[in-house]
Order: sequence, then structure tokens, then C-alpha cells
Amino acid sequence: LRTAYAATLSAPSADGTRLAIKCTEWIGCNRSRCAGRGGGPVKREIEPQMSPAAADTTVLEENAFLQAVIEAIPGTFYVLDDQGHFVRRNRAAQELLDAPGESMSRLSMLDAISADDRPLVAGMVQEALAKGYAETEARVVQKDGQVRWRFLAARRVDIGGKSYLVGTGLDVTERRK
Repeated sequence: LRTAYAATLSAPSADGTRLAIKCTEWIGCNRSRCAGRGGGPVKREIEPQMSPAAADTTVLEENAFLQAVIEAIPGTFYVLDDQGHFVRRNRAAQELLDAPGESMSRLSMLDAISADDRPLVAGMVQEALAKGYAETEARVVQKDGQVRWRFLAARRVDIGGKSYLVGTGLDVTERRK
């Protein structure tokens, strides 16, 4: 009895580029469970799948695809660090705050929220970080000064020992009237 598990991973190479590798683990029969059937050790095979240049191209293609998905999400999409600052967002979020490109990383999600609703949204951020998910409705002040109601939802994602919030905001002003 042999079972194989395989995964293709991206790993850093010696020159700092990313290299795609395939890891396969063959697991033989456990001697105590399969007495008399032979059994065998665990064997691991690691093999390169593509050149570093091809791996870099693959990463760029994946990032372009991911950005296209993010832009296709209706309403605003955002990724916040554990302090509530923007790490990633779609164009709708950027336009809502009237903040060009990299200046978004200096902004907090609360910068777009009506002063009366900031404690509510700050609580939602803390709840999502603590419990894994939170949602609320709050008033957002647009760049033209217009106030619109948004349904805000955020889910915690832990990556590399850090917590982030991935969320969306949908305009629900008409429903609130």
C-alpha cells in the first residue's frame, strides 16, 4: 500500500528569485497496522518545475489575475493591517477616499467614516480581529462630501504571523431610506 501526496510550491532560490518546486511524499504501509504486508518508509522527492525566470513570470501573471478579480468585486474591496490601515484595495475604495496610489497606505479605514459612526466601525474592526468576522452598516463620507450608507464586512486572515482584515463595502443608502 503506497499513497502519494504532491504539491507545487513557490520557494526563494539562492539569488533571491522565486522557484517553483514540486514536493511529492510517498508513504508506505505502516508496519504495525499492516503486519506481513511489507511496509515501507516515507520517501520525499523535490524537483524543480520551472526556471526562476518562468516562476517570476507565473507570479506576475497570478498577481495580474488577482488584481483583475479585486477590481471586479462590486463596491469597495480592502485589505487592512491590524491597525486599520489600507494594505490593498480596489479602485472603488481608492476613489471613495480620493487618495492616489500609495497614499492609501497612510490612511485608516476610519478616515472615510462619518465621525458619528467611527466608534461603531472601530468596534467592528476589533471584533473581526478578535473573532474572525464582523459586519456593520455605517455612513461613509465620499470625496464630494456626500454621505452614503455602506454595509461593511471584514474577515480576519493570518499570514506570516500577522493579522489582516479582508473586507468589502456595499452602498445600501437606498435601502436605508
